[in-house]
Amino acid sequence: RLLKTSAISMNLFDALKEPGCVLIRSGNIKQCPESMMEGIIVQDVLRKRLIKIERNTNIDGELDLNAGDDDYLDDDDFDSDPTKGLPDVAKRSEFLFHLFSLLAIGGVFCQHDFT
Repeated sequence: RLLKTSAISMNLFDALKEPGCVLIRSGNIKQCPESMMEGIIVQDVLRKRLIKIERNTNIDGELDLNAGDDDYLDDDDFDSDPTKGLPDVAKRSEFLFHLFSLLAIGGVFCQHDFT
């Protein structure tokens, strides 16, 4: 699928700074119990949300939260909205969002920082 390249500003991620999304008052990323998802150790809400969105986005870029086997994700972890604080559907098809997602999720050998 082709990605858009119209977003050229980090304003795309301003919603992440809103209270209760993925940051706590100190500005650190909200932590959660450690779990393994898709071979990646997940210890924070941001990574959980990004993996859920990545796993459940269809070829047209639409999010289907009922797709896939998401036994490892509890709805309670997301305040009933896993996309809270993340860009809307149109902005999630931007190259900048995909780059951010790759950097935030990391991989098997990634050492994460919580600030």
